[in-house]
Amino acid sequence: MICYESRPGRHYIGGQFVTNDGRDGNYRMIPDRWLHGAKIEEDGKILKLFYSSCTIEISGFRLKKIYEDTVEGRLGKVIIANPSDDMEAAKAAKEPFVTNIVHIPMNPEAASDLERGNQ
Repeated sequence: MICYESRPGRHYIGGQFVTNDGRDGNYRMIPDRWLHGAKIEEDGKILKLFYSSCTIEISGFRLKKIYEDTVEGRLGKVIIANPSDDMEAAKAAKEPFVTNIVHIPMNPEAASDLERGNQ
């Protein structure tokens, strides 16, 4: 299972997060220009992406490649692995393996304060 498809350049609009057990039917796309920061924690097992309207929290293994692409403005498609996918095979291949993506909306007052600060 491929849990991350890197973007070849900056010609796309932003990152895409697929959340329905790897199926393309349920996804969220967020423009790169809304990104305010990224933080990787717990030895690459949790990646937090801070956008003007929300935080995206990605859990899994070997998330450093996703973090690096995000910082460079080239975040691609992040896909949750199916429950039947082999996590051990992904670890051996040294590829990102995504177990969960959580969208945490920002409260409206904080979002408007943040947007006002960027004008």
